[in-house]
Amino acid sequence: MKAIIIVMLSLLVVSCKQSKTGESQIKLDGKYSVVDYRMTPEFIHDTVGRDKLMAILKSSTYKFDFSNKNSIVRIDPQFGMEYFGDSVFEYRIEHKFIALRNPDMKVNVPFRNDNGIIRLLIDQKGIEHFSIIPVKRGITNARLVSSSLETRNR
Repeated sequence: MKAIIIVMLSLLVVSCKQSKTGESQIKLDGKYSVVDYRMTPEFIHDTVGRDKLMAILKSSTYKFDFSNKNSIVRIDPQFGMEYFGDSVFEYRIEHKFIALRNPDMKVNVPFRNDNGIIRLLIDQKGIEHFSIIPVKRGITNARLVSSSLETRNR
C-alpha cells in the first residue's frame, strides 16, 4: 500500500513539473496584433488617454514583429515609445517574463500564456495588460481589434 502511494505521488509530482515547465515554453516569431487589453479603473474615466490609446491601437495591423533568427522584436514605433520606452529590442523569453534589452534600457515584461493568447502584464499608464496573438495571413486582425475596442467602449 505504501509503495502504491509513493508511486502515485511520484507520478503526480513529475506530471505537475512537466506541465509547469511546458506553460512557459512559448515561441514568439512573426507579427503579433493586440486583440484585447484591460484598463485600470482610473483610466476608464480618462477620455483623453483612452482616445490616444485607441488611435495608437488602430494605427497599424500589427504591433510586434518578433524575429527568432536574431532575437529582435520591432514594436510599432508609436506604441513602443508610449508603453515600452523604445521600439526595437533584443528579446529573451524567461519563465515568467520577456526580457527586452537595447543599448539604452532593459525592460522585463511579465506575461501569461493563455492557450496561445499572450497577455503582457505591463501595468502602467492606465493599462493592466495587453493580449497579443499571431497575425494570420488572409485574416486581418485589425478588424478583430476594431470590433474588440468598439465593444469595450459600449
